[in-house]
Amino acid sequence: MLFLKLITRLHIDAEHRFIQKVLVHLSLIDNHTLEAIATVSLIFASLLLLEGFGLIFQKLWAEYLTVAETAIFHPL
Repeated sequence: MLFLKLITRLHIDAEHRFIQKVLVHLSLIDNHTLEAIATVSLIFASLLLLEGFGLIFQKLWAEYLTVAETAIFHPL
């Protein structure tokens, strides 16, 4: 497992309570969940790239996209 190799290389105690919880949660992730996370991440990254190019070229729609995108993450 990649996370276990990482904590070993960083000389972190693998028996620590928090690390054990993280390992348990990571072991519960299946391939379908990973594919869903990857798909959502790709869509979001594409949206950010589109927004960035729009802002570089000073497009009005990019400003509205930035406001809408920021408003999504603002708690009500």
